[in-house]
Amino acid sequence: MDRKIALLLGSLGVAQAQKVAYAPGHGVAKSTYAASDPVSGREWMVKYLPVSEAPDDCTGGICTCTTAGTWEIQQGRVQLDEESGGRGFGLHLVNLTARATTGGATVEAVEAAWTARLGDMTKFDAFMDHHVGLYTDDLEQYLSAFDADAVPYYLMSFTAGGDTWHAANVRVPGSQLLIELLATNYTGAHRMAAAPAPAPRLGDARARELKAMTTDRAYVYAVRVARACTDLDAVAAFYTGALGATQVSETATRKCWKLATTSSFTDTTEVCYTEHADDANDAMTVKEYEDALNGAHASLLKGQPKCGMDKWLDNHLAVDPTDHGSNEYGDALVAYVDATADLYYYCEPAMGPGASGYTLHYVIDPAGWGVQVDASFTSPPQACASSSLAIVEGGFNPACDLGTCSSL
Repeated sequence: MDRKIALLLGSLGVAQAQKVAYAPGHGVAKSTYAASDPVSGREWMVKYLPVSEAPDDCTGGICTCTTAGTWEIQQGRVQLDEESGGRGFGLHLVNLTARATTGGATVEAVEAAWTARLGDMTKFDAFMDHHVGLYTDDLEQYLSAFDADAVPYYLMSFTAGGDTWHAANVRVPGSQLLIELLATNYTGAHRMAAAPAPAPRLGDARARELKAMTTDRAYVYAVRVARACTDLDAVAAFYTGALGATQVSETATRKCWKLATTSSFTDTTEVCYTEHADDANDAMTVKEYEDALNGAHASLLKGQPKCGMDKWLDNHLAVDPTDHGSNEYGDALVAYVDATADLYYYCEPAMGPGASGYTLHYVIDPAGWGVQVDASFTSPPQACASSSLAIVEGGFNPACDLGTCSSL
């Protein structure tokens, strides 16, 4: 469903791509998380952020599937509101109840570990480097609302691009989704003093780029999708090798990339990873979190990329290349997949009029996070080749398809 909407928007709005860089069809377009209670998470986001329910969300947040029995897709899917009246970058929480976490940790166990680590958000934690960064030119309005409702958040300050910045890290309750609101105009020191950030949350060039944007206080703007990891070099090799990413900033422990930059389009939403190789915590370390995701991938995807039973596939971002109508981006990724041993990836049935066979849907990075690539391909990876697949069209939700699994 996401791919069809993204490609449709791209085919109808190529001329718009240079201006709208944080929407489906235009670069890094969303960040999605497996969740045990996505509907409540959506309600929280609608209350506190300038977002609206995604137009392709399930009615009431629930879709019913009838593949492999009857089961539910529970969704909390929102998109950033935009000045144009359109819908921008997506923040998605999902629970595919028929999927499994065999070989890893359950979603509930991971969420409980996040709760144990983050607590009441009174100190910095490595898991705060898992977040979606949103720029605002009026941080005070959000912090005032959080304070009024006793919503915990962690406020940091740092210097970047010659300005003092503030970053407020807040958790969508009970979930893995953290929002980091970034601004230069915090005026509420009488209410809360900001703690020094462990490192600048923005590079100098990025900070200047954001300050130069034309913005409106009624909206927020997608800055980055951020993750923590234990092997930054391995992650960097994946994003530059598999996705042709362009590195835009680097420190000893942090790297950021743009994934869909072309001669006619500059993606404004970065992907950033911060290394925490020495992280220690009784609840769950960064390494144990990676193992929770990769353990399920190894059990449910390894050797069977057409199996759709892996619940941790729902921890992913989406990148929509802007060379609409071209197979170049997708074919380069397929070549990488076919040439890379032990890479986890998932192929789903192709959708839409005239579709046949399978298409590459997710590739998994070394930290266990997926990348949904909404691109066209000349042919799928070799392990996904099929010419006899019956394609389901119409109102079918592709997430209902659990694929072909030889073992669990």
